[in-house]
Amino acid sequence: MVDARADTYWQSDGPQPHTITGVSPVAARLCQLRLLCDYGADESYTPALLSVAAGSHWADLQPVRSVVSLVEPVGWVVIDLAPPEG
Repeated sequence: MVDARADTYWQSDGPQPHTITGVSPVAARLCQLRLLCDYGADESYTPALLSVAAGSHWADLQPVRSVVSLVEPVGWVVIDLAPPEG
């Protein structure tokens, strides 16, 4: 989903919710999710709500970040996935 060009993007029509599944060939700890959004250009294709889940297999996914609300985002949206310190 990354090709180093800001003028190309993933877009999905059809029934909601839309999902994106990323798979790594080795165990990896994700600390951030970054999305480049442009509400002015994308309008109805720009996400409004996001939730993030992770696991070792699609059947054992657990919520990592509860629903994140985006209001007409423009630019990079950074979602911290690291557990809170403390």
